[in-house]
Amino acid sequence: YSYAQPHVEYSQAFEEPGDGWNKILQLKNGNTFYFHFTKKNGIDVTVFDKSRNVISNKTLTSELWDPTAMKSSSVEGLYEISGQPVLFLHQSPDHTPTLYRIVLDPMTGDIVKENRIGHIEKEKAKVVFSGLGIGVRYGGRESSDFHVEKDPYSDCYAVAYFNGMAEDASDKIKVLHYDGQHKKISAAYYGSPNDAFKYLHYIGMTVEGDKYVHVCTYGFNSKKENGTASRLLVSKLSKGDYVFTHKILDFSEDFRDTRAVMKYNQGTGMIQLLTLTYEKSKHGSSY
Repeated sequence: YSYAQPHVEYSQAFEEPGDGWNKILQLKNGNTFYFHFTKKNGIDVTVFDKSRNVISNKTLTSELWDPTAMKSSSVEGLYEISGQPVLFLHQSPDHTPTLYRIVLDPMTGDIVKENRIGHIEKEKAKVVFSGLGIGVRYGGRESSDFHVEKDPYSDCYAVAYFNGMAEDASDKIKVLHYDGQHKKISAAYYGSPNDAFKYLHYIGMTVEGDKYVHVCTYGFNSKKENGTASRLLVSKLSKGDYVFTHKILDFSEDFRDTRAVMKYNQGTGMIQLLTLTYEKSKHGSSY
């Protein structure tokens, strides 16, 4: 066996923040973005050049999203898209799940463009659509949250919402497919095939360029219903389409509490799905 000696480079030392949380993104041009999300003072951004020297340092604030509510915010995606850092920020003003897209300058860290992708109404749980979301517990149902996945081989990406308050399974999930200029390629609701399942749980999603978005869900029915046994579904949204095509897999285990990584392998042309499922046992949770 032979091993290469890794070449390690260091930036200037800086004081680590005592609160909040951090994310790092390295761009193809060699610049590195260090994000520090404060509790209530916006987002601190430090930009390092390819020589690891600081070239910009600033705090991002906005009148569109709330910089004082960072403690209750979450980042649903942080990617380089068309050479620019793009941050997908989830906040819930007035308990209304809302997703924001923030595009930054790759040299200065300034906000180039920001917009609200979409939100779900708090009262009626009706999707007011220019964008999306996916679930947490809320009054016995799943509430709404957002998932964003980017194709590693291109600048295309997809956003999915799960409306946990929707009564109809066909209204729970909607997916939008975007190109690298943030223009919509496709949009579709994700419905249960032939209404076989009353309940759908999102598991994972992957993007195949501007051609397809693949989504994996777990479909099941309650014990009171005599519907189809629970199954995993892998579904595809093709470019320009408004409906999904479904493939039902022969798995009937309980996948309701599942985390997953779903990727398209460009070399093999196959979709790879790695799941972590939590199951209840007599001695507590196991996986």
